[in-house]
Amino acid sequence: MKKMKKVFAVMLSLAMVLGMAMTVSASTAEPTVPKYPVDGDSKEATVSGLQAGDTVSFYQIVDAKYEGDAFTGYKVVDGYAIANVESPTAEEITDIAKQIAASQADGATLINPFKTIEEITGTSVTERLEVGTYLVLVKAAAGTDRVYNPMIVSVYYDVNGVQAGSVSAGDDFQIGTNAPVYAKSSDVTLEKTIVNPGSGNNKGDDVAIGDTVHFQIEAYIPSYSDEYETIQYIISDTLDGLDNVRNIKVYLDDTKGEPIGADGHYAQTVPTGGKSFTLDFNSDYIKGLGGPATEDATSIVSHKFIVTYDATLSEDAKVNFDYNTNTAKLTYTHKPSGETEGIEKETYHYTFAIDGNLGGKDKYVTGEIIKTDDGDKFVLGKPEESTAKPLAGAEFSLVEATVRADGEYVKVEGATPYTATSDKDGRINFSGLDAGHYILQETKAPAGYSVDTREHKVEITAVYYTAADAAAANAKPGMLKSYSIKIDGSATSTYEATYEKPDENAELVAVVDKRQEGMTQIKNTKLGNLPSTGGIGTTIFTIGGCAIMIIAAGLFFASRRKSSKDSAKEA
Repeated sequence: MKKMKKVFAVMLSLAMVLGMAMTVSASTAEPTVPKYPVDGDSKEATVSGLQAGDTVSFYQIVDAKYEGDAFTGYKVVDGYAIANVESPTAEEITDIAKQIAASQADGATLINPFKTIEEITGTSVTERLEVGTYLVLVKAAAGTDRVYNPMIVSVYYDVNGVQAGSVSAGDDFQIGTNAPVYAKSSDVTLEKTIVNPGSGNNKGDDVAIGDTVHFQIEAYIPSYSDEYETIQYIISDTLDGLDNVRNIKVYLDDTKGEPIGADGHYAQTVPTGGKSFTLDFNSDYIKGLGGPATEDATSIVSHKFIVTYDATLSEDAKVNFDYNTNTAKLTYTHKPSGETEGIEKETYHYTFAIDGNLGGKDKYVTGEIIKTDDGDKFVLGKPEESTAKPLAGAEFSLVEATVRADGEYVKVEGATPYTATSDKDGRINFSGLDAGHYILQETKAPAGYSVDTREHKVEITAVYYTAADAAAANAKPGMLKSYSIKIDGSATSTYEATYEKPDENAELVAVVDKRQEGMTQIKNTKLGNLPSTGGIGTTIFTIGGCAIMIIAAGLFFASRRKSSKDSAKEA
């Protein structure tokens, strides 16, 4: 009887300790009289807070001791080091995790492996475990953005028999009343946005060539246990159609305070031309951000970096449906072995062209404005149906404008005009335009033609895919859905696109499935000379008249000389 009391006393003293860092599910079943403990007793324990595709491994680190038919306590499994099974430290747990990882790396026999469940189908795993404490190691599903740290779960005896704890990967690692030391799992996220976009869509916007674009990157920082010895955490950005990266600032958690300096925190690289940049963060700095904010904190603080910078839409930017991308990437240590994972997020910038390449899958040249002679009818690409002919050499200016309340367009003071000359097909190509309002005017007519002095109103509008409608069009949020060019309030050209991939590795390309093209014909009148009156006889009479006048003048002066001589003789 004394022996039985001793056994149950040990059971009761250890029950709470071996349930540490876990939540015990309440049972509605009627209590039963416990059976006498025997070697091999087991019960189902649950690990939750996982994701489909994860691999979960259990390693027994504490075992039950039996002497004959009697349970006498708990012991550390040979090969592992825990000073006190009633109070293992976080350092001891992470050291065991490192030991297991090292044995896997060199092919050595694992110490007391219990079971591995490959690629789970749900968000939790329930496994029957023998009495003892188990280290739980989780390998994140391929392609997912989560970092896992070591966890423990126990199956133990109490006065009601065999009990099993549960552990959630979504909680912090904490033993008893001690402060938490790390998060058992961290979701790593990356977000890339355009700051104050004119389009209202922070994933896609339109600007003019030479305009400055403001960007922001938010990158969350995993909580790493000491199982991770060296951490790689790199934020990079690569630009297409943009350049001159500048004003790079890095903030921790919010932008209200001063940015953190690079010294001791990260190394910054910006290649010549400014078409990319890299921020390589210090390993110790990243690890130091994964714990509690203070020693007596009750939870782990999640941190993030906020990176802001500026760039410029460059002269080589693609137009219309051919997008200019800005790709942010976060590369971070994903597993204790040092393997890394990458997350990429893109934003899209567009600039528009009049009478330019439509872009996307079909390299079609549009015809919104055509310069012609004064013929009444012009059909683009069909001269046999046209009575008007296209004119080359007409010069035009296009100036940004604002719109008054009465609908009148007013040129923006100081705005630099775009210039273009009509080509052989009469097209007037302006490129690198922002969506908005413009005034178009002819400044010089082709030789032999009069200038069209009218001011033509031009309006460019654009619509972008959002998260709600992008998937149905095979697009991504921020991609251009449609754009319209309206001339003089009536002639409207509207182009709308869905997207496809020509092959698995190709980028998405626009497929224009609706083309409603409204052409504006700007006419020039040919100049001509008015005919002269009379015929060639007029010229003869003029010459004759001039000759008579010359002869008369000669005779007059000759007569005067003769009179002068006669007067002299008489005197």
